[in-house]
Amino acid sequence: MFVLNNYKLPEELRKEFKIAYGQIYSSVETAKKQLEGKTIICVGDRISYNAISHGIKPKMIIFDKKEQRKETEIKMRSVLETFSGKTIKARNPASHITAELWNAVKKGFEDVQPVKIMVDGEEDLAFLPVVLEAEVNDVVLYGFFDKGFVLTIVDNNLKKRCKELLSKFQVLGS
Repeated sequence: MFVLNNYKLPEELRKEFKIAYGQIYSSVETAKKQLEGKTIICVGDRISYNAISHGIKPKMIIFDKKEQRKETEIKMRSVLETFSGKTIKARNPASHITAELWNAVKKGFEDVQPVKIMVDGEEDLAFLPVVLEAEVNDVVLYGFFDKGFVLTIVDNNLKKRCKELLSKFQVLGS
């Protein structure tokens, strides 16, 4: 569906990622009803940890063992690393979406068992390949600065918006 390239976020597009593409929640407890019977993908250490700690079983978690560019606490790392499922590792520098990360997301959706993608670098922009590879009605949870997290239900409008955003990225080749 997509040509797997390496993409770099241009400076002028950064403001687009300060927008919540869904509903902001401060706690997983308040969002649990929305998650029932859905395929859930978590992007980020804190939201992945909080979801797992509240008994939610995501299809996929994507994390980099960092929170606000600092190493996460041992308890959080332990929960994420021992999450039951297949482990896929991917390199992805800050402000990039690498073909390696995109492939990991793609494989994660193809696998029948849960998947954890451990990112060497930064996972923040994984939201784009996740939305573009997800099925309509899948739920994506991602951290949102100090406000909590965003719950996004994937639909065709969001997929279209993500394609538009990606088309404005600098293509670095594969």
